[in-house]
Amino acid sequence: AQAGTVNPQAAKSTASSTINAATTAVKTNNGLGAAAQMQAASNQAQGIVSPAGGAQAGSAPELGSLSLAAGPGCTCEATKCVFMACKDNPGVEINGEISWDGGHVVCKNLTYKVTQGVSNIDMTTNCDLTVTDTKITGTLSSKGSTSYAVQGTAGQYTWDANVKFNDVTYANGQPTGGSVDAS
Repeated sequence: AQAGTVNPQAAKSTASSTINAATTAVKTNNGLGAAAQMQAASNQAQGIVSPAGGAQAGSAPELGSLSLAAGPGCTCEATKCVFMACKDNPGVEINGEISWDGGHVVCKNLTYKVTQGVSNIDMTTNCDLTVTDTKITGTLSSKGSTSYAVQGTAGQYTWDANVKFNDVTYANGQPTGGSVDAS
């Protein structure tokens, strides 16, 4: 993507990941799975809009699949999961909460702290989404930073992405219509 422009592929990927996360919570009543999938949506959201002013966009590394399991710090009830230092095997800690009820999915300060090789990632996700069998509307925000040190070179990348899904229709987990606003 060029500076100051929208990357349509990143918007589609973010929509697909958000649809999958929301439908995982609503249709299968799986908050742990939804929280893991929401991480992918949050990570992808940062690539929708390239920074203005000609700056080259960075990118947080892909975190891969999280495999959360109920355990210490990972508490789920009928339609809500609360995370307090919930840990995933490859060095991921999650805090915050995700809830779902009647097709409404809410993420409150869902924070992912990751130590992965030479990178440290801190990412916070908030969402307020309504999902049906064919449509998703609402908002997703992703804010975070990645710091790294590779062969004596250190750096940091930060982002603050806000995505609004405007009656995005979908089939088989893929967007088919509607629009996405991003900033």
